[in-house]
Amino acid sequence: MSPYKQFALDDWVHRYGSSCKIGLHGSAVQALSLSDLQSFSPTTPILDPDVALTYGPTHGLPTLREKIRDLYRAPDGQHAIDSEDVLVTAGAIDANHLVLESVLKAGDHVIIQYPIYGPLLEIPRSLGAEVSFWKWREGGSFSEWMLDIEELKAMIKPKTKLIMLNNPTNPTGFILSREKMQQIVDLAKAHGILIMCDEVFRYLHHDDKVPEPPSLLELGYEMSIVTSSVSKAFALPGLRVGWVAVSPDLRNTLLKDILRTRDYTTITVSQIDQQVAAYVLRPDVRAPILERSRAICRRNMAVIREWAAQRPWVEYIDPQGAGTCTVRIRGTRGDIVDDELFAKKLADSESVCVPPAGLCFGQEADGKGETSFAGCLRVGIVTEAGVVEEGLDAIAKLQAKWP
Repeated sequence: MSPYKQFALDDWVHRYGSSCKIGLHGSAVQALSLSDLQSFSPTTPILDPDVALTYGPTHGLPTLREKIRDLYRAPDGQHAIDSEDVLVTAGAIDANHLVLESVLKAGDHVIIQYPIYGPLLEIPRSLGAEVSFWKWREGGSFSEWMLDIEELKAMIKPKTKLIMLNNPTNPTGFILSREKMQQIVDLAKAHGILIMCDEVFRYLHHDDKVPEPPSLLELGYEMSIVTSSVSKAFALPGLRVGWVAVSPDLRNTLLKDILRTRDYTTITVSQIDQQVAAYVLRPDVRAPILERSRAICRRNMAVIREWAAQRPWVEYIDPQGAGTCTVRIRGTRGDIVDDELFAKKLADSESVCVPPAGLCFGQEADGKGETSFAGCLRVGIVTEAGVVEEGLDAIAKLQAKWP
């Protein structure tokens, strides 16, 4: 029997994603092909056909690790880490699993920013760690979400081992500012606590009035761990390339433990996948890919914004970043809908797969369904033109018949 609790989000996608005609469940930008990638730099080969397909370097291809290193810059413009501080993994989900398996043991205490991607809370639980939830809360209106640093301070215990972050956050797309991140770092430093941040959405930034989210590694805290991948912002979820990057102080301790853990799973990552990722992270290729990704998200945000503005039964606010947003639906009598029932009916009668946010990002935390996401759908903003429009039409059609 699996040690993991049922993962509500992925369970929903497994159940409805392939059978529905309209998919609003994704958070990775509309995927690129090899031909698409080649068009960004036509004279640069993506693959070296003469490379023998051995296991390859255990930490990852040196050229790829160097390009990952270049993604992290200190405020003075220098590298925040070295390539030796990077371990290439099979996607961010593998990176997250490896870190948590290597860091935590039964009896440790973990503080988790919530809501968050399901495995980031269920893996600590499966290892016997005690989990506390530092919750984003609605601040007077649906358009404002807040984290209280004093609440975080009160949650720290003598056995607190790790603070877990996700920036930008899933599913709302709200961003932890540099100021808020620095407050978290200062608090962790005072207690000698590791901080881990899943930064898979970091390069999907949409709000010009809000600065881009900083990487945790930019803040110079010696007990920092970040994970990321080319899946979301770089539109390559099928490539299965991610990474763990740590502050240099953890290179000879924690990173070695993570490498040892990976010896029991993937051992290494496909050399073909890594070559493609190294090409993608070249500055001349990376920049137009990210420009494309942000344009797709902003186009879909504009569609949802206009649609919501014309319907008083919808509550919506543009995400500041990431690949999803939350939309709250009210029925014809003004009551917040049961998001699980509404999403199920959307799938069954309208062939639209969209995860119910109240179910997928509320009940997992405490089992009581006490969540600010009641009546909310998590809508992907990463699809090709026309998909969001079809999905929204179906939502409006169903709402018109909803009690």
